[in-house]
Amino acid sequence: MKVAVKTLDKMKLKDGGKMLRRESEILMSLDHPNIVKLYDVYEDSRYFHLVMEFCSGGELLDRMI
Repeated sequence: MKVAVKTLDKMKLKDGGKMLRRESEILMSLDHPNIVKLYDVYEDSRYFHLVMEFCSGGELLDRMI
């Protein structure tokens, strides 16, 4: 299975990742064809690694412009 992994630096998050943890719990519980699926979140001392459904076709913002 092909997935996308997004890595976020904890130092750049205002609340140290508290909101990200909450949002990821919500996203993992959702199953809808129009919402990207979040499979899992891995955390180390400096980063969050989000394992998500792979969506080809480029960036949504580029399509909107």
